[in-house]
Amino acid sequence: MTHRALKSGIEVLDDTVTFFECTPAFISLPCEKLRRTQGKQFNYKIVSALMNLRNDLTKQEKEESLKICKDIIENFREDL
Repeated sequence: MTHRALKSGIEVLDDTVTFFECTPAFISLPCEKLRRTQGKQFNYKIVSALMNLRNDLTKQEKEESLKICKDIIENFREDL
């Protein structure tokens, strides 16, 4: 594995960990970064699956986080 590939892989893991540790109030930051770095493959289905793995949030917090991420994904522009 090249240094560049290793760095890229570690960055994705770091972003994913941040997504899992983030509060609903700040979930937009890791969600937007993952969308920017992973592209269209980071979609609502993936966000929903990741959110279901979080057992630290209440049902209401998960719904709030999903809504925020859904808005980000739907309004994301590749050219920014």
